[in-house]
Amino acid sequence: ALTVLFCEKCNSGPNSTSCLVAGLCGDGAKPADNMLGITPGAGVMTVVVDNIGDIPWTRSDGQVAETAAISVQFGDYAGLLQRILYTDETRSAFEVVLNSPAESGQVEAEISIQMDITRPTLLVARFNVKLYDESVKLTCDMSTGCNGQVEATRALVANVSNLVVGDAPVSDTYMFLFDGTPSESIQLVRKGSFGAIFRVIPPTYTCASCKTREGKKEVDFVVAYKSTRATIAETKFTYWSSPGISSLRFDSTGGKMLMSFDQSTDKAQMTGSNTDCSTLFDEQCVALFGTPSKCLWQSSRILEIS
Repeated sequence: ALTVLFCEKCNSGPNSTSCLVAGLCGDGAKPADNMLGITPGAGVMTVVVDNIGDIPWTRSDGQVAETAAISVQFGDYAGLLQRILYTDETRSAFEVVLNSPAESGQVEAEISIQMDITRPTLLVARFNVKLYDESVKLTCDMSTGCNGQVEATRALVANVSNLVVGDAPVSDTYMFLFDGTPSESIQLVRKGSFGAIFRVIPPTYTCASCKTREGKKEVDFVVAYKSTRATIAETKFTYWSSPGISSLRFDSTGGKMLMSFDQSTDKAQMTGSNTDCSTLFDEQCVALFGTPSKCLWQSSRILEIS
C-alpha cells in the first residue's frame, strides 16, 4: 500500500514534528492526493509505503543514517528527502519536496532506498504525481458557487487567478472538465493581470453510472489545456439531485399512506401545524386522498398521508 498526500502549507510551531497533523495541513486544510506544486520547496509531500523494511535513520532529526541512502525523483525533476517520520518492518513514512524547477503535467515519481551503501541493492517505491502551478487557482464566483443540479440547467462563473490568456478563442485553448467530462460550453467574461473569468455550463450528471449519495456527488472540477488535457488548476464541484420517491405503502392500520424519499428533504418548509396536502400535491391528487385529508411529515424523509 502507498499513500501520497501534499500540503501547500504545513503545520508549524514548537510541538509540530510533521507537516500533517491529525490528517490535516496548516490552517486545517485537507491534503491533496498525488499532487505536487511546481515551485521548489513550496509545500511538502508525505509518502507512506508498506513493507520496505526498517530503514537506518536518526530519530532525533529524521535523517537517514550515513550507512544508508535515499533519493527522490519526480519524472525528470529532482526531489529531496526532508525527513523520515517513522520506519519499521511494516510501514515507513517520508516527507519529501521538489528540489528543482518543474513544468506542470503528470509524471512518475520514485523514492529509491539503499539500506546499505556498500551494497548495490535498491528498494524503489513508484507512484504517479500530478505537478501543478500552485500560483494558478481555480475558484467559483460567490454568485454561482461550485455546485449545480444534475440536469445542469445553470451556468457558473469560474475565476482562474494568474492565468495568462492570449488572443486565440478560449474554446480552442482551454477546457473545463467535470469528473473528466468536458463542459457544454465556455465563454471568456474578462481577462487581465489578475487572471481570467469564464462562464461555464457544466455537463449533465445523469448517465447510468452517475450516482449521487444523500442527494449530492462531489467531483473534480478541472481547467486544462485542450491540446494536451494537462491540468492547469482544479477544485471540487458538487452536483445536487432532487429528492425522489423511494416507496409508497400503507401503514399497518391501512388508514394512512407513508411516502418515503431517497434523501432528506426540507419538508416543503411545512411546520407541524401545516397539514394541508395542497402544499405538496395538485388538486386532482388531493381529491383522490378523500375529504378531509392531512399530510404530516414524520421526518425529513417520510410523509404521512391520511
